[in-house]
Amino acid sequence: MQNLNRLSSLLSVLLASIALCSCGSSAPSQAPPSGPSPTSIDLLPDPGMHNPVLQFGDGGVANNQGTLFPGTSPAMGYADYGWWVTQWSKFSSDTPPIPYYLTPNNYVQNDSSTQDPNFGVAPLVFYSENDPTISHLALYQDQALNNWVYELWSQDGLLTAGGGTNLFLSNTVNSPGSSSLNADVHLAFATKIKQRVLSFNDAAAMTDGSVLAMYFTGLTLNYTDPASGNQYWQFLQIPHANTRESTATDALCMNLGSGGIPDVMWSGVLPGDTFLSSTPSTGALQSLDYDVNKYVCALVKAAYNCGTGTVSFPPAAYDLRNWQIASLYIGLETENRMVPDDQVVRGHAGLGVQIEDLHLYKFPANSGPACTQ
Repeated sequence: MQNLNRLSSLLSVLLASIALCSCGSSAPSQAPPSGPSPTSIDLLPDPGMHNPVLQFGDGGVANNQGTLFPGTSPAMGYADYGWWVTQWSKFSSDTPPIPYYLTPNNYVQNDSSTQDPNFGVAPLVFYSENDPTISHLALYQDQALNNWVYELWSQDGLLTAGGGTNLFLSNTVNSPGSSSLNADVHLAFATKIKQRVLSFNDAAAMTDGSVLAMYFTGLTLNYTDPASGNQYWQFLQIPHANTRESTATDALCMNLGSGGIPDVMWSGVLPGDTFLSSTPSTGALQSLDYDVNKYVCALVKAAYNCGTGTVSFPPAAYDLRNWQIASLYIGLETENRMVPDDQVVRGHAGLGVQIEDLHLYKFPANSGPACTQ
């Protein structure tokens, strides 16, 4: 069952990437930046997430892009900066299954049940239709920083060969021309685990992946092979927490492309980087910082089994100037049952996370770490 759980993570990333895309060791870097500088640029629209999410995905795909519910949220009139929230494959165990969605019109203002010890009552919270306990997006105001805090809660779902269920905040980069990894790029944000539900109805559910909740950031990447000019989509996933408390690394081949270059998904936490306990906290949000270049280098240096033996990236892939970031998604995957027994609930798993001040900083003056074979 471990392979099925890994396949869940892989295909969940694939689903997210369709919605988002329009489409070893490394040498030490210079002193890693931990925030903006006069020479830094932010690759995402609305740096710091200062405006509430306005668009809502309906879980569908058309023309290689995620489809949206009509209209926008009544989020106090803010301009649309491109962020959207999408919930994938969220259905009950009933026959026929009952869908759960977050929609722009299903919201409550100043709901007293959202009282938070740090941020008070959420001015706006969107609950999943048909059962508001399944998932929500709450928007809190951080008065001290004059900013918004995005709270995602998701629980339960079905684990299939197509993945578990997901609840993501998503955005694309500002300009593909500026998103090359020809300089140091850092993912930085503040976060914490606010809530957790975890129970098992049978012993096997503790290990077979049927009852699980995960929190991670995903990046869709584009590798351009300089010899052929061909482009290959890759997927990088940085785990932040899970109810197994596991930091295992996955390096999975999705497709063997032309010239023997694979399309892959790599997921892991590099030594020294923060991995949160899934135990809820009532304290302040914690600042996290990840050197994206080092993670891409780890993806490049991994070996992948594409069904015909081990496959590696060509030497040109070690030059990170041939890589670009296309989009980012951050959020949750949860499940509490597994095919083929779609209606057998094996337990319950859910996480509530808070996210604030998210950036993809690029430092053009900092060449970034070398990626060597």
